[in-house]
Amino acid sequence: MWDIPAAPVFHPSEEEWSGSPLKYIESIRAVGEEWGIVKIVPPASWKPGFHINQEEFRFETRIQKLNSIDGMSRTTVNYLDQLELFHDQNGSPFVRVPLIDKNVPLDLWLLKKEVEKRGGLASVTVGRKWSQIAKALGADEKACPSAAHIVRASYAKYIQPYEDFVSANLASKDASLLGQVDDSNKTQNTQKHHLKLFGRMSNNRMMKRIAESNESEGDALILPISSICEKGKSEGILLKCDQCKHRFHGKCLVPSVAKMPQTDWYCALCLKTHGDDFGFEQQGSLQSLAEFQIFADKFKRDYFMEKRKAEGVRTEKDCVYIDESEMEAEFWKLVEEDRFNDGVEVQYGADLHSSIHGSGFPLRKDSDDPYALSGWNLNNLPVLPDSLFCNIRNDISGMMVPWLYVGMAFSAFCWHTEDHYTYSINYNHWGDTKTWYGIPASDAVKFELLMKKKVPELFEINPDLLFHLTTIMSPRLLKENLVKVCSTDQRAGEFVVTFPRAYHAGFNQGLNFAEAVNFALPNWLPYGLSCVDRYIRFHKQPVFSHEELVIATAQRDSSVKTCLWLKSEMDILCDREIAGRNEIRKNYAGDMIEILETKDLTSSSRDVFCEICRAYCFCTSVGLSCSANTTSSNKVVCYRHVAQLWQHCECAQSPRLVVRIRISDCQLMQLKEKVSKIAGYPSDWLKRYESVLLEYRRPPLDKMVALVDEADLLWQDLSYELEESATLKAFVIVAKEWITEAKKLFAGNCKAEDVDSGDRSNLSTSFTACVSLDCLESLLKKADELPFDAPEVSKVLALSKYGRNFQSRIINALSSATIDSEEIKMLIEEVTEGCIIFEDEAGKIAVSAPEFELVGEVGHDCQWIENAEKALTSYPSYGELANIMATGRFGSRNQQCIVSLKDLAGYNSLRKRKADVMLELKRLRASSDRWKSDVGALLKKKSILPEEINDVITNGGKVAVHQETYLKLHDLQKCVKEHTLILRSLVQVEPDMNLPFPNSSEWLLKPSIQAVMASLSQLSNLLKYPVKIVEVDYLELEMQKAAKWAAEGLKLFANNSSQKSFSEVIREIAEDGTDDRMRLLQCMVPPRLSKAAKEGAVSF
Repeated sequence: MWDIPAAPVFHPSEEEWSGSPLKYIESIRAVGEEWGIVKIVPPASWKPGFHINQEEFRFETRIQKLNSIDGMSRTTVNYLDQLELFHDQNGSPFVRVPLIDKNVPLDLWLLKKEVEKRGGLASVTVGRKWSQIAKALGADEKACPSAAHIVRASYAKYIQPYEDFVSANLASKDASLLGQVDDSNKTQNTQKHHLKLFGRMSNNRMMKRIAESNESEGDALILPISSICEKGKSEGILLKCDQCKHRFHGKCLVPSVAKMPQTDWYCALCLKTHGDDFGFEQQGSLQSLAEFQIFADKFKRDYFMEKRKAEGVRTEKDCVYIDESEMEAEFWKLVEEDRFNDGVEVQYGADLHSSIHGSGFPLRKDSDDPYALSGWNLNNLPVLPDSLFCNIRNDISGMMVPWLYVGMAFSAFCWHTEDHYTYSINYNHWGDTKTWYGIPASDAVKFELLMKKKVPELFEINPDLLFHLTTIMSPRLLKENLVKVCSTDQRAGEFVVTFPRAYHAGFNQGLNFAEAVNFALPNWLPYGLSCVDRYIRFHKQPVFSHEELVIATAQRDSSVKTCLWLKSEMDILCDREIAGRNEIRKNYAGDMIEILETKDLTSSSRDVFCEICRAYCFCTSVGLSCSANTTSSNKVVCYRHVAQLWQHCECAQSPRLVVRIRISDCQLMQLKEKVSKIAGYPSDWLKRYESVLLEYRRPPLDKMVALVDEADLLWQDLSYELEESATLKAFVIVAKEWITEAKKLFAGNCKAEDVDSGDRSNLSTSFTACVSLDCLESLLKKADELPFDAPEVSKVLALSKYGRNFQSRIINALSSATIDSEEIKMLIEEVTEGCIIFEDEAGKIAVSAPEFELVGEVGHDCQWIENAEKALTSYPSYGELANIMATGRFGSRNQQCIVSLKDLAGYNSLRKRKADVMLELKRLRASSDRWKSDVGALLKKKSILPEEINDVITNGGKVAVHQETYLKLHDLQKCVKEHTLILRSLVQVEPDMNLPFPNSSEWLLKPSIQAVMASLSQLSNLLKYPVKIVEVDYLELEMQKAAKWAAEGLKLFANNSSQKSFSEVIREIAEDGTDDRMRLLQCMVPPRLSKAAKEGAVSF
């Protein structure tokens, strides 16, 4: 609503919840102080239950009228009440809300203010400003032309008579009465009156008892004479004010009163100050929780059923849904906009003492419930060891003992701070939401100034207005005036914590049951002192003695944490007390008695308060000797108001002062010195700490460890850890981790990722560890960020320097335009398995770096280039070519190293040369692949010429051939050549004159058909590829001719039934020797056919 920021919400873990609640609240203090309030949601497992017997629980409610709690509405309501009282006692008619028009109500309070703003009645009348006033009050003169007349008439009828009566009579003797009552007494009287009428104030418990004890004595102290002329009834009728009980002659009043009024009558002063009895106007009834629940639920249901009916919204019978935002909007509407009506009244069961009514939490004394021991149990929290309240008496009701609150819809708690500006914690046991608003301490003064600006009349009546829980102001108005405000909705099972001096307010959205208590952490002490000083200025009685708390804490709590907060408080207390005592001793040296009391500090038998400022007189109290033994007239003051003490003495002789001292000056100084000494421990340690930092640029780790150990011992005894100590401890922990990491490296236990990526599985065992140079540099970088000194730092630095020097040599070697291979070889000789060896008295340590491996790779590349260039000139085999190229592809696996060396001339030249050689090898491989492709294409042909085989083999001599392919092709070529010669030998045979038909030139010695067929068959088996040989074609043709010739011879020389071959026929002819048949046979010889073989075989 109104875009009010939400207060911080915390959800502690189970671990956090199981610890100390006060330590947890301390951990969120910075955020809490920034916003003033926070909400804490316990873990789901935390379920303490509700331990009040709801049937036996009975409580008195208080009635609260909502249109009276808003400061701005209350001024209107108060003024209307004053006007109504005045006109009622004068018997004149009065209308609380006259109408300017049918729909425009006239606010008589605003009318009074508008007239005063313009100089008063006379100035408005003479200046004809009634039209301006009517317009300012919301009237529309066009719709209502007589608006100015109505406004003027209403002022004359209702306001002017009252203002004349008050101003005239306050200017008389009545004004002197007002002047005689100083602010302090007025404040006290107002407080007593308030406390008698409504709920918890900052000092309500004790002041309520005071007010009740004095109430019966009030009338007896006022004499039956006129407060103006100081004469009795003989001077005429004597009117008695029903408020202040003072009497006034009718003739002394202006205007005079001739007869006794028939109604209650109030003097001008009481009329003027009427309206200070706001807030909880009266007590409600005694109810059980069940009865109150019925009442609260019925009120909420009926209210919103009527609202829905007015809005024209149909609802089911006895069932209406109201969300939290609607409840909030309706609450502020009732508070801010209902000032002309009687106002909605609600009841609130507030400030119910848990020691009387019981606690919603289990009690430790009569329960074995584990929640009875919980620190979050509000019966335990105020007196936990971290709370300062454990050092004083535990009977401070409402602060150390929880109070209960039973709320209903719209019941509210107004803007206030906690007593003594302490912390508070509130737990909603069950029921509807409780809505909170908070203002942090940083904006408290801004809020107070805004309140005084908006409702100055209320502060005129009650200067201590903000000490009361009676005034509320909308968060919207606060936000508009730049006051920081936040809100939160506290549901059942949730805590709300308010922080010191944080203003807070809120309301209940329905029936709920809450429990609250106060507590104090050491950081609260300055707030507590400022609150006590403020109480003194306003003459307000404190709830407990701040001095007692400070002194008791100084005596019992020796923790540095507490003493640091306590020191300034103890200094101020000691200085003030001793200075006040010395002032008394100086001014009343001969007229005083000083008594040192020996009662226990925690004794409540001497709780005395200054009669003037109501301050606790714990350390020093001052009385008079004449009243020392007279309890009825024993008046005591603090050291601040000794001069005013004499006003309370009516003795004829001047009595002596009796100064009672509970703690001597010496004891105070001893306590001050003790607290100062303990509080000084941190500063002493800091001096030693700063001395080490100033003496060394890089402080030795052993000295810092000694400081940490010293701090640990100190804080264990005194329960405090200095911020610098914690920082140093964290630093030492990190430094020790660095040392551990360095030692692991030296011992060979370094992490795998800390060593470079090379394979170290086969490292030589001649050294204790292998450390990457990058790891060393990383360690040194961490050491630079951790400015400390240790032997391990020096060793890491030496190792790094050794590695960097070698790295520089490599870089220099690779920087020249041409790399010196001999220098590279020298560098390689110093590298062992990618590492260089560092040796000192502790042993050998290997240092690795990508460049160390790279130098080996550079040497490899130089050798490779040399081998590859030789290979290019000698045409290696394809396998040799592939092997050379494969070994040339090996390069650095550390791309980062390559990038870092890309600007080195020699390295770049080597890489370029290698790339060029590799390019030539690739070209050669491409030519070889083409040759292989050509061979494949050749062998796939259906007819291969021997010349083609010869050409491919010739081209293979210019490339890196595939050995297998080349041998296959070479064997084919050889086979073709050999069989070509054989076939040619069959064709080209010399003549043999010893054979038949020697004289025939046609008959030459030719191979037999069987020989030719055998040669062709053998060639066919050897040749797997279709090689075209001319001699084969020729022989096959001749064989066809021979076959044809043989067939013709069979027809000629053999009958059809003969089964003989032509060879057999020829043999018979030769054996027969018949000339005719021989001549006929000779005639059949083809041009190339000569004669048969010796066995009669056919020959070519």
